[in-house]
Amino acid sequence: MPRARKVAKGQQYGMAKAQEESQKIQPMLDDTSVMPEKPRVKPGDVSLTAPTRQPNQGSFGPASAPNMKVGLTDEERAKVATLIPVMSAIASTPHASRHMRSFLRRAKAQIGDVSDFSDKGL
Repeated sequence: MPRARKVAKGQQYGMAKAQEESQKIQPMLDDTSVMPEKPRVKPGDVSLTAPTRQPNQGSFGPASAPNMKVGLTDEERAKVATLIPVMSAIASTPHASRHMRSFLRRAKAQIGDVSDFSDKGL
């Protein structure tokens, strides 16, 4: 059953009539049961190991995109390699934080074999 037609108040002359005519062409249904209901997930309803309900969406946001860059280019590795001596000096001080030492370890792991940069004096 179509809803009663309603028009906005305070329109320019003739606009309310045009709005009412457009509602005659495509009546709005009163029954909202034809609309699909959104699936609702309650906390604890699905286990963490259950398959995803949205298979086309990445698991970890934009970083999980298929074209995500993996590793560093040779130029980036060379830039990081130039910082290793400075970071090593900082990380070897008695007051260096565990974050600095961890950062140094990750930087060394990222550049890989240092012999690749032997021609750069490192």
